[in-house]
Order: sequence, then C-alpha cells, then structure tokens
Amino acid sequence: MRFTVGATRTAQRQLADLCVRADSQQRRAITAAAQRLDMALARSADTIGAPYPAGRLPTAKRLVDPPLAINFILHQSSGRAVVLDFLDASNP
Repeated sequence: MRFTVGATRTAQRQLADLCVRADSQQRRAITAAAQRLDMALARSADTIGAPYPAGRLPTAKRLVDPPLAINFILHQSSGRAVVLDFLDASNP
C-alpha cells in the first residue's frame, strides 16, 4: 500500500529550525534524511517505526535516520501518515 505523507506546522517549523542552525554539510545531511524518511513513510508507514506513545496519541511511532528522528502517526483508514515532530537524532 502507498501512503500519503504530510507534516504538522509544528513539524515543518522544527525542520526549518534544524536547517537554519546547521552548517551547509549538516543541512545537506538533514535534507537527505528528511527525503529518505518521507519515502519510507510513503512506502511502508504501517510496518516501520518503534511505538512511541505521546500524551493523547497512543499510536504514535518514532523513526530514526540520523541526523533526524521523527514522531508520526498513521491514519490507516485514509492511508495518511502525519509527521508530528522532526528532531535532532542525537538529542531527541
């Protein structure tokens, strides 16, 4: 199954902040990791990630691809994966 991938505004701001604070080499690594994570979610959001319940989101999962980590949820019925957070994998 193929999934549609999106991100909350908070997650988008977090990713932008990570990029702004990074040097050019780190920024390239962050961009590449974000693209890999997006492709992984699109392909197999239902089978990847470790359970990472967060507050009122008991089905949230975490996926790490250094230098990034993401928290996401899957809406199985609509086939949509939503990134909740982009985090520095060395300090999630």
